[in-house]
Amino acid sequence: MTKRAPRSAAEWHELARTRFLASIGRLTPIPRRRQTRQGRPARAAGKGRTALLNATFAALADPTRRAILEHLTAGDIAVTELARPFRMSLPAVSKHLRVLEEAGLISRDRDGRVHRMRLIARPMKDAVEWMAAYAWFWDERLESLGRNFDATKPPE
Repeated sequence: MTKRAPRSAAEWHELARTRFLASIGRLTPIPRRRQTRQGRPARAAGKGRTALLNATFAALADPTRRAILEHLTAGDIAVTELARPFRMSLPAVSKHLRVLEEAGLISRDRDGRVHRMRLIARPMKDAVEWMAAYAWFWDERLESLGRNFDATKPPE
């Protein structure tokens, strides 16, 4: 039986955590507390396809986040290098990265104090597939609009 590859950032994180624990010889997992910076428990995101698509489109709505994803197409990049071309503070870039991480579009690898970000293209592929399902509708509408426009055009 083959194992399937992790699809979300959370699955990648869990895989990395499991491998790290195995590398240090710890058989039992370290208990973790999932809380926000304000100390409240983190909200559990919906696991459905709609929730994932909503998170993907919300993350892609911002031009800064799209530019970050474009930079990540070149490969893994450290957070400080990712922040360099933008005219904003490192904490502001980190907030954008957190949104992309929560949407499952990027993953974070920590090597000491250096955080390297990696692009995960699967959520974008899912969004493209969802939009492709409606392509026939828009093609038909645009053809109808073109026919209407040609019919109302005055003769020359």
